[in-house]
This record gives sequence, structure tokens and C-alpha cells, in this order.
Amino acid sequence: NDHGGPYAEPHRDAFLPGGAQGRFVQRLARYFQRNVMTWVNAPNCSNATCVNNNSSNNSSSNNSESRMEHVETRGPLSQHELQGQASRVEVWRCLDCSVEPWKTR
Repeated sequence: NDHGGPYAEPHRDAFLPGGAQGRFVQRLARYFQRNVMTWVNAPNCSNATCVNNNSSNNSSSNNSESRMEHVETRGPLSQHELQGQASRVEVWRCLDCSVEPWKTR
């Protein structure tokens, strides 16, 4: 029994394979895309006192004016990265305060 809900898009859902299970998976994906995940082109500085964190740049949902510089993308090296089962690590550096590189997995 399919009741729709806030993530239902009948014009798209009608073409999903898998019936009710396919609709559930698609709606779950929509929930995460709209309510959990945020797309960024670059992360914010991890230094709470950095001027980069207090600028209007951080109010942008896509962070297009971030003052972060991509240093490298590499495999996991630290114990933390290995324990978290990172397959790759992006290293970023703040151009305003030069805080230690910020890492994402």
C-alpha cells in the first residue's frame, strides 16, 4: 500500500523498476539528498576563529567562494583514516589562516 508522502514524485516514481521497494529506495535517496547531505565545492576552514568562517562565503549553499585550497587527493595514511576505511582522502588548506590541512574522506 503506497501512500506517497513528502518524497513521492508520482511523475517519476511510475517508471521505477522494483515496484514498492524501488519507490521506497528512491524516496529514501531523495530524503538524504534534501535533508542530510549538502553539496560543497570546498569545505569550510576547521579553525573556529578564522575570518573565512565569519565571511559571507559560508552562507552560500554551494560554497563557491571558499578560501580553501585543494592540496592533494591521496590514499589513507593515518590510523584514523585507515580505521574509518577511507579509500581516498582529500587534503585542503585555508588560504586565510593556513591552518593545518583539513581532510575529508
